[in-house]
Amino acid sequence: MEPEDTSLCPICKEHRENADHNNSVNHRFYFMKWAYNEYRKALVKDRHGIVLEVTEEKMKEPSSNCNQILTSASYKIPLACDFQTVDNKQSFTIVRTFVSYLNSERLSVHYVDHYSIPPKYAKLLKHGLRPFDKMTSAEENDLRELNQLVQRLTKDNYSKFWHILLWMEEKAQGLMLTKFNMEEVTMNIINDKVLVLEVPGLAEKRPSVIVGDFIRIRITGDHTAYKGFVNKVNEKTVEILHVEEELMDCIRTDPGTKLDVSFILSRLAFERMHQGVDRVVRTGMVATLFPRINVRRNSNIIHELRDSDFCNREIIHNFEQKNAVLKILNSVQALPYIVFGPPGTGKTVTIVEAILQIKKHTKKRILVCAPANSACDVLALKLMPYCTKDELIRIHSTTRERNTITKDLMEYSNVEDDEFTKVEMKKLLSYKIVVTTLTLIGRFQRDYNPDCVFVDEAAQASEPETDIAIGLLSVGKQVVLAGDPKQLGPMVTDCAAKLGLGISLLERLMNYEVYKPDASTKAYDSNFITMLKLNFRSHPNILLIPNQLFYDNNLEYVIMT
Repeated sequence: MEPEDTSLCPICKEHRENADHNNSVNHRFYFMKWAYNEYRKALVKDRHGIVLEVTEEKMKEPSSNCNQILTSASYKIPLACDFQTVDNKQSFTIVRTFVSYLNSERLSVHYVDHYSIPPKYAKLLKHGLRPFDKMTSAEENDLRELNQLVQRLTKDNYSKFWHILLWMEEKAQGLMLTKFNMEEVTMNIINDKVLVLEVPGLAEKRPSVIVGDFIRIRITGDHTAYKGFVNKVNEKTVEILHVEEELMDCIRTDPGTKLDVSFILSRLAFERMHQGVDRVVRTGMVATLFPRINVRRNSNIIHELRDSDFCNREIIHNFEQKNAVLKILNSVQALPYIVFGPPGTGKTVTIVEAILQIKKHTKKRILVCAPANSACDVLALKLMPYCTKDELIRIHSTTRERNTITKDLMEYSNVEDDEFTKVEMKKLLSYKIVVTTLTLIGRFQRDYNPDCVFVDEAAQASEPETDIAIGLLSVGKQVVLAGDPKQLGPMVTDCAAKLGLGISLLERLMNYEVYKPDASTKAYDSNFITMLKLNFRSHPNILLIPNQLFYDNNLEYVIMT
């Protein structure tokens, strides 16, 4: 037996001429191929490749089959294409690792990535902007730059600050979802087109899968990935639509087909927050979010209100609510107006009355938002008795389940033929009052410019989320925030929360002098902020502790008659 040639590389089958052999392009390529084959199972069924018949001349044609194959897909592994001419006289190989883009007039692109995480920041954000082992000098410089930018939010660094924190949050949420990837699971098919997947921990919101997220599905042992759209989230399962028929047929043929599943974070909300932040800066509204120490007070009252003018007569007997409505109606200041108080003090009732009074006394176009659908539904239901269907619309996402809203609300909603539909801009502009979530209103950011923005449950929304709505305004328009910073704040990951994403705009503004109570009288300046004090919901013994700990004993218990 001949002795083994130890100078021959077992990976690329070439002689090791020097110590740099392992860094050669040829060796690195074959090593990637070897690693892929070593750690991944063979392809299943007939997915072994594509047979092409080409001539040397045809290879040069832009429209050739070969060129179509090479330029119509995204390859995440080394690709080796072996070609032989029809007359078998010549053969050649194209080896490349690449991501290509298809440029075709027939291709309809429904989604384009915006504000994606810059590649050079990805690893830094993954580590929470903290140092890690084996950092390059470039990474060290980028880390210093990013940490400097997020030290303190200012009017000048507003966009950069929030872009960095949103990227960090996106990275963290994406990593959290990967912890719940599953292998060798099965799915059921219902209604011939819907895949049903059982997700452990879904009832506890782990992972926090929402309608609109995507799920990547692979047949176990196969490299081909299929993408599905989360159409419905149940207590223990998710329902998935828009999966390629190739995979659906495979599952129909063999319901026991083992599948590997991974969750893909939806970027839509992040993109709209990035856009909102940029629009707030571009329109100049950012200046109103950083109140000066000495703010000029303007107490001019243009619209007086008699008791008989109030839609909700209960407000007549509540001084704080009544005064807040009057101040909001007259829009006496350029700064955002804040209505705050604990649960049961009537924050939503107050802003609903203010909205109705603005509708009655002005021609202003009013946008009413909240972070969640449930809060938007409550607002719309309280407004409906005083508005016609031509004045008010409650806009829902087209993916929302119809059985989650009442029949009465449906009549004021974007519904046609018993389905939620997208609202055209011309129709949207015909309404005086629009009610929708903060994220969804980002769909109309180009041409919808309201005169007033009301945000209920504002303490639960992150500042960039609130900016989606505020970014629709121009300088001089009105912002009203209602909420309670003493309750739950924005739901974000710890790393981004510590740097500021966990603080709502409402809470941040209340740290400015103009929104603080007077040091001697403990009273708030009602030109800028109103604290609601009468509590209609809690027993006095329940109210006692939070009143002492959080509200300076300002709350008063009211017996409902």
